[in-house]
Amino acid sequence: MPIQISQLHIEVLDAFFDAMLAGYTAETKPAKVPVPELPGAKCTKFTQGRYQVIDLWWTGVDPRHSFGQTIITRDGVPIWQMGYAGWYEPEAIPFLKEALRETYAKRIFLGGRGPVHYQKTLEYCNRIDIDQSWKKFQGREDVYQRSKQSKLLGYHEYRGGLLINL
Repeated sequence: MPIQISQLHIEVLDAFFDAMLAGYTAETKPAKVPVPELPGAKCTKFTQGRYQVIDLWWTGVDPRHSFGQTIITRDGVPIWQMGYAGWYEPEAIPFLKEALRETYAKRIFLGGRGPVHYQKTLEYCNRIDIDQSWKKFQGREDVYQRSKQSKLLGYHEYRGGLLINL
């Protein structure tokens, strides 16, 4: 039986937001599973009903650099993905997670990342270049230390969307 777009929209985004709040941005660290077939990779898995959210990432020799992919499967079939890559200074990571939680907790999809602008001790900016909601998106997020001389503390470029035709 074909799934209705509104039903798919609700189910996929519910699984995504719940997984992100329980995963990378969680106050308590989720279990990270090594992936033997992919040396250096780490993974978290989150299951909700018929959906599984797999967040898979690598860090380089310089641990500031990372790249990864978030995949949502429905009944074991990949239906959505988001890829990301970039770097962050260690001091930017807690603030980055706070900014991401800001949109995830409100269940607002902005390229699968944080708000367009978020500022407290540091500044987070999310520029969405392609915005077809969760179906197709692309952009870049940055974290800055603002002062007379702004200092970039890191960024991630991201892109993704549906892997099925509706």
